[in-house]
Amino acid sequence: MRWIEASAQVPAHAGDTEMGEGRIIRDALHGDIEISEDVRRIIDTRTFQRLRYIQQLATSHYAFPSATH
Repeated sequence: MRWIEASAQVPAHAGDTEMGEGRIIRDALHGDIEISEDVRRIIDTRTFQRLRYIQQLATSHYAFPSATH
């Protein structure tokens, strides 16, 4: 997933569709996901970010480096 500034994705003429301080998460499966500032603050916590490195496939990532779950 990548963070994208909401203001960078919204054309200037879009007016009321801008999210303000929110963000858009671009996901390959679900497309663009708009999140609020409150949710972004939770995602940005150190505790939540630790979840990025959990390997659910145990040691199979050594044999299949691109495997994700």
